[in-house]
Amino acid sequence: MAIIFLGPPGCGKGTQSKELQALGYTPISTGDLVRAEIAKGTPLGNDIKDKVNAGFLISDEMISELLEAHLSTLEEKDKILLDGYPRTLAQAELLESLLQKHGVSIEKIFDFQAPDDVLIVRLTGRFTCASCGAVYHKVFRPTKEDGKCDACGGESFTVRKDDTPDVVGNRLRLYYDETAPVTQFYQPQQGYVVVDATLSPEDVAIFIREQLGESDRNG
Repeated sequence: MAIIFLGPPGCGKGTQSKELQALGYTPISTGDLVRAEIAKGTPLGNDIKDKVNAGFLISDEMISELLEAHLSTLEEKDKILLDGYPRTLAQAELLESLLQKHGVSIEKIFDFQAPDDVLIVRLTGRFTCASCGAVYHKVFRPTKEDGKCDACGGESFTVRKDDTPDVVGNRLRLYYDETAPVTQFYQPQQGYVVVDATLSPEDVAIFIREQLGESDRNG
């Protein structure tokens, strides 16, 4: 049984992924699979490492091979969550074939949606303590004392380069360009559900649990 999370950066997929882990769903990160394969030093891992070091993108076929190897280790009762994958139509089609081959059904496809201005506020407000790495947000999680880290008292903070307004805008445009076909691919399917990502994380979690028939558990 599989669940798919679709949605742009800043929509809250990561937060809801943690919520579903408490309900027994195991998240599958293609990035984690890639790093593990490289660390193991397998022929596929070495091939991927060479391509990454040479500046090439990892092909959909390689990702599909990693996913298939992982799916073959799962038991029928296992519940998996694909967060942010597939990102392209080609990946969606490959994933569909893989899941069918291994007898894994897609229970729900949650499409997190929010206006760009909301996403930009969420993404551009983050800042990090340069001393201990604690993460804050100028709107949603400011420091208790202005200019001082709650955790270590540090007074120096950094902002990630990809969290600036211009870069965030480009990230969102790229997401929509790549994933519009993916959304169209899943919309006709019975399990496709739109999530109002402007709601509070608590309300989104309640909505998702209700859609999964899990509303009586953990809340």
